[in-house]
Order: sequence, then structure tokens, then C-alpha cells
Amino acid sequence: AARVQSKQVKRGLTISFQTDNHTALEFASLATDKSVLNAMQLGYVGDYLGQDLIVHGGDLLTYGCTSKATPLHSLRTYLNRIYKFAKAPFLVAKGNHDDNCYDALLTTQNYSTDALIMPEEWNAIAMQYAKKYAVCPNDGRANYCYIDNERTKIRVFVLDSEDFDYHVTNSVAELNSGTVSAFSNDQLNFVAKALLFEDNRRSEERFSRNAETD
Repeated sequence: AARVQSKQVKRGLTISFQTDNHTALEFASLATDKSVLNAMQLGYVGDYLGQDLIVHGGDLLTYGCTSKATPLHSLRTYLNRIYKFAKAPFLVAKGNHDDNCYDALLTTQNYSTDALIMPEEWNAIAMQYAKKYAVCPNDGRANYCYIDNERTKIRVFVLDSEDFDYHVTNSVAELNSGTVSAFSNDQLNFVAKALLFEDNRRSEERFSRNAETD
């Protein structure tokens, strides 16, 4: 505690960043899964330091499950636990593993929607939490948002670099997830509109899965 306290500073916006948990609760219980425990520790330490925001950079889930029920359960359980213990707002960027197509499904070309986590399914869980704190599009398929910190006049964007169209035919989705990243026109327009700041003193920060696109 003394070492943590010695690092406390009074400046700017404090953001705790976590990424690539690859949470897989089918392989470990909630009590022993290291990704969940590490996230809880991040929340505790960050709260002690006075963090303003926690951002997850993507790949919260593992991949290659034959059914999407398991990763959806992992997502819901993980977020429930983090929101229960972290005092600061917690926002998640969608990663290339988070639709369950990467690796096993990508190799077998088995793009059945029985296994794929579709954008609206991610939205129904992750973005419903985000809406408690952040400004989100009124679109059940949109998985991006921004949040304002009034103390520092900073607007933080959490974007979706996996924002491509899933063309579904006979319950089979055609996509390039896992190898290609994209931002839809709707998302770019959302950002452009949000950058028309009412207060010129407000700056901005951006987070997405692929930093090189920022």
C-alpha cells in the first residue's frame, strides 16, 4: 500500500488499461481464472490511485468455441464481476477474437451463426454496461462510444476496429474477421460529429483494438 501511495499524483486523466485477457471460463472457474483475478486487482489498485476510467483494449474472450454460449457466458460473467468491484467506469473495445471466429472457426471455414457472436449480441451485453457511463449510438449493432471527463475536459473514444458487415445467408456469415480490421462509415460519422466539441477546451483520446489505425 505504501508503494502504491507513493505513486499517487494529482494531474490530468488517470486511465487504467487492460487487454488480451482471453477469458475462458469453460476451462477455469470464476474463482481461479487469472484474467478475472488480474482485472479485479487492476480495479482495486486503480481505485486507490484515483483512476477516472478503465479501458479494455479487446480480446476479452478466448476463441474457437464450437458454441457461442460459452464465450457469451464468459463475457457476461467477467463484466458482472468487474462492474461489481470497480468504482470507475469500465469500457471495452471489441477485439478480433471477440466474435469467436478466430483460429478454429477461421481454419475450418465453419462460419455458422450458431458459433459466431454477432455484433448485436456483443452490443446486448457489453454496450448495455457502457451506456451507464458513456454516449453510445442508438443502434443495436454499434459497439463504440465516448465518455467525457468533466474535471479534465477530455473526451475519450473507445472504438470498434472490427466494425465490418456480416453478410448472413442461410445462417452462414461471410466475413474476414481475425485477419482484417475496419471502421464503418457510421462509426466514422459518429466520431466526426462527436469531435464538434461544444467546449473548445476539451481534448480527446482514442482507444481501439488496432492502435495503428488511430
